[in-house]
Amino acid sequence: MQSFFIDILIIITFFVVIPSGLLFKMAAALILTASEIFAILAFRDPMSLALTNTVFFTYLMGNAAGFFISVNIYRQRRDEFRVLEEEIGLHAEIARMAETDELTGLYNRRKFLELAEKEVIKCRRYDRPFSFMMLDLDHFKKVNDTYGHQAGDKVLMHFADLVKNQLRNVDILGRLGGEEFGIVLVETHLDDARTVAERIRQTLGTEGIHIDGGNSINVTVSIGLPEVSNADCMLDHVISQADTALYRVKKEGRDNVEVFLS
Repeated sequence: MQSFFIDILIIITFFVVIPSGLLFKMAAALILTASEIFAILAFRDPMSLALTNTVFFTYLMGNAAGFFISVNIYRQRRDEFRVLEEEIGLHAEIARMAETDELTGLYNRRKFLELAEKEVIKCRRYDRPFSFMMLDLDHFKKVNDTYGHQAGDKVLMHFADLVKNQLRNVDILGRLGGEEFGIVLVETHLDDARTVAERIRQTLGTEGIHIDGGNSINVTVSIGLPEVSNADCMLDHVISQADTALYRVKKEGRDNVEVFLS
């Protein structure tokens, strides 16, 4: 009888310890149960009917106990995994929110400058070209004052989508604040960057932005481009030159592209 109870413990162990699927556990436990019952009936002394029923009932209860323990363990692990998934998803969402502008979905200022700094390092260390530009929507305050901030938000979202469609996946686009945006064109020389800037400016100038009430707003953009020197490539210096070029555009009438030549 001692081996009989050991068999019951082994059956329960099949369900609890074996890291396989539930069907595999059930199959292994039932095979052991069937073989042990066959051995008892075939090779041991004849048992009374009551003892035989007890053996069958005990094996049945052993399998049932192992099955329910295994199911509870599976449910517990599934719930723990679900909680872990939710926590991972929450952390990922928090990280995404910390890096993106809530309105446009672009990189926020901090993340944009962080990625821009990496391109500056590549420029300095490996003599890899890149271009930087600052973009500012013209008379944006007038849009908010005339049509309301909701219309202004639509203009910003429209502009963000328009610019993204003009860039490659490797390029970096961010909202620096308000109506000001920044672009880093990876592996791009100044002449090609000027072409991209003009394309963005012209595309925006020919598109009306539809807002509530059937109104359509025409918006223009001013763009400042610095000439990035590989020998003296510092992010603060590049931003300062882009800002100076942008100031010149606004001073001279807006809706244009200005290049700061060092």
